[in-house]
Amino acid sequence: MEKWDGTERRGAPWSGDVDSLSHRVDGIAQKIDQLSEAVGALHTELRAHVAEESPLAPAVQELVTVWRGSKIMLPFVAGAITFIISVGGVFIAAATWLKDHVR
Repeated sequence: MEKWDGTERRGAPWSGDVDSLSHRVDGIAQKIDQLSEAVGALHTELRAHVAEESPLAPAVQELVTVWRGSKIMLPFVAGAITFIISVGGVFIAAATWLKDHVR
C-alpha cells in the first residue's frame, strides 16, 4: 500500500465548486488590493490638502466664532429694533395728535 501524497483522486463532487470559489476569492483579493492602493492615495492627497490649508485655519475659526456670536446677538438686536420702532410709533402718534388737537 502506498502513502497518500495529498492529491484527491476520487473526484469529489464539490471540487468544481472549490475551484470556482478559489477564483472568486482571488478576484476579491485583487479588488481589496486595488481599494487599499486607492485609499492610500486618497490619504496622501488629504494630508497634502490639510497641510496646504493649515494657514487658513485661524481665519476660518475666527469667522466661525463671529458667526456663532451673531447668532447669540440676533435676539438682542431684533429686540432693540422692535423697541425703537415702538417708541418711534408712539412719538409719531403723539405728534399727529398734537397737530390735530392743539390748533
